[in-house]
Amino acid sequence: MNGLWVLVPLKHLAEAKQRLAPVLEDQSRTELVVSMATDVLSALVQIKTLERVLLVSEDPEAEQLALDAGVEWFRVPPGGGLNSDLECAAAFAKEQAAGQVLIVHADLPFLRPEPLQDFIADRFGQTTRLAGCKGGTGTNMLLTSLPLSFPLVFGSDSLARFQRLLGKTAQVVRDSALGMDIDHPADLNCLLMRETGGELPGKMTRAWVIKYRQLLRALPVNAARSDRQDLDSLQE
Repeated sequence: MNGLWVLVPLKHLAEAKQRLAPVLEDQSRTELVVSMATDVLSALVQIKTLERVLLVSEDPEAEQLALDAGVEWFRVPPGGGLNSDLECAAAFAKEQAAGQVLIVHADLPFLRPEPLQDFIADRFGQTTRLAGCKGGTGTNMLLTSLPLSFPLVFGSDSLARFQRLLGKTAQVVRDSALGMDIDHPADLNCLLMRETGGELPGKMTRAWVIKYRQLLRALPVNAARSDRQDLDSLQE
């Protein structure tokens, strides 16, 4: 078969995007995570050259999310961690005769099929392709051959760590559609500003933005929440 498989890691929804807690209630945060993941999966399933797409998660709720998106749920045991989970999924893909793997994070609301196609084009060389995050330190996507010849080091400063591991075989791609991930309150602000400016995120994230703006408008001026000031700054 020797095809290209995609792995999309998704943290347990109850634990996802904790750094957004100062500005988002638990329900809104979970809805944003699901919306972005749905849009990422929607972009992926439009690319017909991908052999299989796996949503990699320990969360049982991921099963329905995968089913609705038309992809497969790859359940990992609790507590493994991001890199361990992805290495497990990559090993499974290799066992099933996959030749390459594309790892795509689930928090890329502006991801579209076109830049994805460009990212995987000419993929049969000896390089490992990396998509840097907006800040230039993280890694939002990784394309490489199987079996993995290096450990996965997603996390803080992962782009530099991958480059040190891979040396000249690392090829870094910088594209705003691939680089815009949502981790911090400032990222959420950027999402709202870009959406207002006409640079639209995916359908489900767009719906979440509309709902969130309505929520902000409905909050009383003297709301007791300690983060009221943060919420107001996101509305501006």
